Amino acid sequence: METKRSVSSDTHETYLRHNYFKTREEIQNQYYIAKQEQSDAKSCINWDLNVDLNNPLGVDDNYLSLFGSDVWESLDESSRTELRFHLAAWQFSQFLHAEEGALIGASKVVQKIPGTDRECFAATQVLDEARHVEVFGTFLNKLGFISSKSQPKITHG
Repeated sequence: METKRSVSSDTHETYLRHNYFKTREEIQNQYYIAKQEQSDAKSCINWDLNVDLNNPLGVDDNYLSLFGSDVWESLDESSRTELRFHLAAWQFSQFLHAEEGALIGASKVVQKIPGTDRECFAATQVLDEARHVEVFGTFLNKLGFISSKSQPKITHG
């Protein structure tokens, strides 16, 4: 039995299939494993640790993309500290924006695949993407700064 129902003004429709007991054992097993392996970012990461705003990632400068360049050499220590902060904020902001896109995309997959068993399994991916958004968002809140989404620029030589 299938019920067609429009849930929003979106351009897609949602189908409620009511086939709860017609599942495939393999997909059920994958769902069970995925569900069991989900972790909780709030309890797995010690968010009480302080973040050094002078070096948020806690890495040596030689890991920074500008290290050793003429630009890097021209910066005083105050400017290098500011650069470390903004590079970390920019990098993790891009991760956050990408994970939000993955969260939205994964949630749409749940609506489109046939079978409740598959929907449940796909929902574990939605939860996984939500955890990524939570982790990157929490870290950026500790920094007190989120960069806007970068627009890629393609140039031809």
